[in-house]
Amino acid sequence: MGAFIWEPGIAKNIVLRKWQLAGTTRAYTGAPFTPKVANVSLDLGEAVRPDRIASGRLAAPGADEWFDRAAFPLVARGSFRYGSSGRNVLDGPGFFTFDISLSRRFTITERTAMQFRWETFNLSNRANFNLPLTQVDVRGGGTINTARGARVHQLGLRLEF
Repeated sequence: MGAFIWEPGIAKNIVLRKWQLAGTTRAYTGAPFTPKVANVSLDLGEAVRPDRIASGRLAAPGADEWFDRAAFPLVARGSFRYGSSGRNVLDGPGFFTFDISLSRRFTITERTAMQFRWETFNLSNRANFNLPLTQVDVRGGGTINTARGARVHQLGLRLEF
């Protein structure tokens, strides 16, 4: 995480005076998740987690296939045992965002001011995907169907009194 605020020292030009540029950035690796079995009946001895016969990681994961479902076979029905797959053995997609704002405070009276603000969230418009569907025995298992918000611009006025 990082943040900055910059106010250029251009005092001669009245149009460029007192503007402030600020920004924040966040970047982190993907959250861990656990592959699971969707339709489980504990009464019949079915396991909540599958077995794990390989790492399950793909060389080039994408939204259509984030992990190798073939690496997680189902536990045989009626075996009354847990699957060999551990908890949080895979990582989801990472996250990166850069937010920026441009603002200026205009003095109206001694005790009153107006602030103009233009803000942009996710300036690079990077697709930040959510976790994939973790069930290995369903049709869309291992796919990512949702993402976090795209680029957003907003304007604002704030009256200080």
